Amino acid sequence: GGSAERRERLHDALVQSHGADSLDFVEDPAFVGSSALRCYDAFIHPRSQGGLLAADKSTRARVIANQIVFHVRELRAYRAEWLRNTDAVIAASAP
Repeated sequence: GGSAERRERLHDALVQSHGADSLDFVEDPAFVGSSALRCYDAFIHPRSQGGLLAADKSTRARVIANQIVFHVRELRAYRAEWLRNTDAVIAASAP
């Protein structure tokens, strides 16, 4: 299958396993350069013959969907922690 077919399989796997909002990261500029977006792109556009063969396995889309969701949660948790710490520093320094 081509990249359109791989994209469709990945989108289906994400929505079936993790809900319709699991695709929000694709259009979110905060995820540019993220591990989640790199996994997404590497599945849709494999850079090697081995990657292409792996992407075409029937269960691979679900595996990649789970990896993507993990990376999205990890980045969101990191950013939330950073904001909490920043807010705490600002609150502590307020008169």
